[in-house]
Amino acid sequence: MRFALPTLIIVIASACGHTPSRLGVIVEDVAVTRSRLGPSATDVALREFMPGSTRRVKEADVLGDDKPERLIESADHKGLEIRTQSGDLILQIRTDEYLTDFGAIPTTGTSKRLIVLYTYPNSERGGTFTVMNAARKRIATWDDYPPPGRFGVGEWSSQPALFYLQGDALIIRSPTGARLQELPAPEGHLFRSVQVQALAKGRTVVVASGGGYTPYHMVCIYDSKKLLFQEVQNEHAFGVDPIDEGFGFVVTARTDRWKYSLANIVSEEP
Repeated sequence: MRFALPTLIIVIASACGHTPSRLGVIVEDVAVTRSRLGPSATDVALREFMPGSTRRVKEADVLGDDKPERLIESADHKGLEIRTQSGDLILQIRTDEYLTDFGAIPTTGTSKRLIVLYTYPNSERGGTFTVMNAARKRIATWDDYPPPGRFGVGEWSSQPALFYLQGDALIIRSPTGARLQELPAPEGHLFRSVQVQALAKGRTVVVASGGGYTPYHMVCIYDSKKLLFQEVQNEHAFGVDPIDEGFGFVVTARTDRWKYSLANIVSEEP
């Protein structure tokens, strides 16, 4: 049986802020231009939560019925509820540790997604990932130390993959837990959340954002072997969307939306 730390300790640990050593472009092995598109929506920071609540909610088709279900963390943050769009409870999953993050990852050849739970702390004071289906059948589980913050879901070599920061490295794993790649992410230890989008020519953009007391975000572009571009900017970031057939993307920060275009690509505002 695993035991969670008292809530007070968790809150204090997560409240420590950090400042990057520098802002702006740090790595530029591929030419990228950045331009402001306009203000972000005023509620952008609240979109991951249920209205009037601190409970996060995400949508994914975990039943394979071509209708996205709602994945809602429990009120005590030690479990997950799967509900229909109308609010009917389908199933409930309890965790021994604090549910630090959750989501869903595609399965090859079907619209059905697997449920991913990331909990902390385990008996080694690290984090534990668990991948299961909607029938609660465990597909994979693995522990990681030092514990990552949160994870993102994307593609790696055209296959579904999990992405997370561990220290100053980006870790990429398959849904079964196989480590697919480890790539540099300088100052990655400062950041908590991770969002991922596939780009053209086998490139991937990873946008990482700090915790509540670290109001900065990091934009990294990778190919299959190395870090091509890295930039650190003020404010938390809450979204990344590809544009221009994958030769550009838009990062939504707290107050502004920013368009990034890779070399020699000129396009209209989305």
